[in-house]
Amino acid sequence: MKIRSVVAVMCLALLAACGPEESTLAPKEPAEETSAAPAPRISFSLPEGQHAIDTAPTIDFGQVRVGTLSVQALVLANKGSTPTRIESIQLSGGTAFALDFMPALPFTLQPQSTLTLELRFQPSSRGQVAQTLTITSNDPANPTVAVSLQGAGVAPQLVVEPSPILEFGDVRVGSSKESIVTLSNKGTAPLLLTSLSIQGPPFVLLSPPPSPFVLAPFQSISLKVRFVPTAEMAFRAQLLVTTDDPAYSTIPIAVSGRGVKPVLVASTLSLDFGTALVGTSVAQTVRLQNVGSGDATISSTFLTGSSDFSLSLPPSEFVLAPGQIMEILVKYHPTQAGPVTGTLFFNTDEGAPPFIIDLKGQGSGGTGTDTALVWAPSALDFGAQRKGTTSTRLLTVTNEGTSPRILTSVALDGNAYPVFASTTLPMLPFFLAPGSSVQFQVTFNPVAAGAFASALTLTTTDPLNPISTVALTGTGTGTSFSAD
Repeated sequence: MKIRSVVAVMCLALLAACGPEESTLAPKEPAEETSAAPAPRISFSLPEGQHAIDTAPTIDFGQVRVGTLSVQALVLANKGSTPTRIESIQLSGGTAFALDFMPALPFTLQPQSTLTLELRFQPSSRGQVAQTLTITSNDPANPTVAVSLQGAGVAPQLVVEPSPILEFGDVRVGSSKESIVTLSNKGTAPLLLTSLSIQGPPFVLLSPPPSPFVLAPFQSISLKVRFVPTAEMAFRAQLLVTTDDPAYSTIPIAVSGRGVKPVLVASTLSLDFGTALVGTSVAQTVRLQNVGSGDATISSTFLTGSSDFSLSLPPSEFVLAPGQIMEILVKYHPTQAGPVTGTLFFNTDEGAPPFIIDLKGQGSGGTGTDTALVWAPSALDFGAQRKGTTSTRLLTVTNEGTSPRILTSVALDGNAYPVFASTTLPMLPFFLAPGSSVQFQVTFNPVAAGAFASALTLTTTDPLNPISTVALTGTGTGTSFSAD
């Protein structure tokens, strides 16, 4: 770019002397000068009005874009009546300024004539620049004149954030993610953005500003880019920014992302617990694994069907990274005989149907009688006894099983009182190791003639057969004795 203007006029004036009228001189000898002609002197004039000033002008080119050219004209004018001899014209102090035209020196500037010098300013970097143009002439009063030249190199500086790449990372296929690219002008000159575009789906530039767009110094603009992966693969594209500045004619901004998809698999789609005794517990493990390329979020896990099934669960929501395995313990605790079913559900965040595992089990057994506890005698019969009298017998119970029993209660049934009673009961709960015994004293006091029957029952912590019972019988006869 070239800018041209006339900035100043320098007047090189040979001022005519104001002396007596010219006299005729003898032809043989030259006449002796009565007064010397006035010496030439250099003065400067402003373009408006051509008024002489005593100081050299300063030419300010102002702000010029780095790499472009600005030209201004400096006019030297001889307003006097005698010629002016220009000995030299020199530029010093740098290379940003230059003379486009230099006359052959020395140069004689005739009265009432001008010499135009073209000054060029082409900054190569940002910042203030100053140089000096020095003109020497035959003016004995002011033989050297310095003209100050100044200007400022300005340029935009485009900064892209993030740089060097806009990375979306892993995004689930079918979903979307948005990120921001910021363009900032950190320079000293405006930058014209001529176009903004993105090459390569599935990336989309959302609501870009209308082009062309001027980005002023220290101004920023945010561009929103959306990534919508359509397949389980890596995607790459370029966000192209074109400007009017040669340094930033086309700025490619790399954009990348990967479409991922979680895939859940289970070690089994059904759990069969088989037959289990009522009151016992059976456990099996389900291995849930993510064999896909993206994270799988299990948003909830729950059971339906029989309450005999229960779970040992992780937190209500958990994430399985690609390749990660989660083990979930499922328990079956039959509370009654017969078949039961249930369903284990895993809900995910990918909008797919729940992941389902079927459950089934069969409860069996359970007579209620603990066969490991053996009574001696197996039934206690007091025989015939006069009414109003009392007799006592011993009962012994032995744990003939292979596991301990804990006695939690000892009780007579509702028909016992007041005929049968139990004494010397152990402190409960009572630990009965395998092979050990405990004794009970039982009393019989018939209150009338006739047959009596009751039972003594032990309750243990055995989940399947917690009850052990022994029968009590006796007969009341005759009359009771009384003392006066």
